[in-house]
Amino acid sequence: AEGRTRAMTALAGVMEEVRGGGVQMLTQTPAPVEYDGRTMAIMMEVMDPNGDPLSVPLAPDINGSLPVLPDPAEVRVTIMWEGRGGRVFTSRSSTLIGR
Repeated sequence: AEGRTRAMTALAGVMEEVRGGGVQMLTQTPAPVEYDGRTMAIMMEVMDPNGDPLSVPLAPDINGSLPVLPDPAEVRVTIMWEGRGGRVFTSRSSTLIGR
């Protein structure tokens, strides 16, 4: 339970960064989160206009354009961490970001 509480606190911090960073966050590789001596991996996805997930960071096409996204776009964040017994846990959240 303690590890989950820490992970939820870390996830809340990442979600705040996503909301504050806007679409620019979608071109950056999500950095692992260090929290209380533990490293937690972050995976981000943004939903395209068809509702299909695109992995973050988004890569520009050969013309330098990013994929077309809805406005606002749904961003899903998953945080993963390993418990004391070696078991891997995940927690997810999503938010909408506008341009």
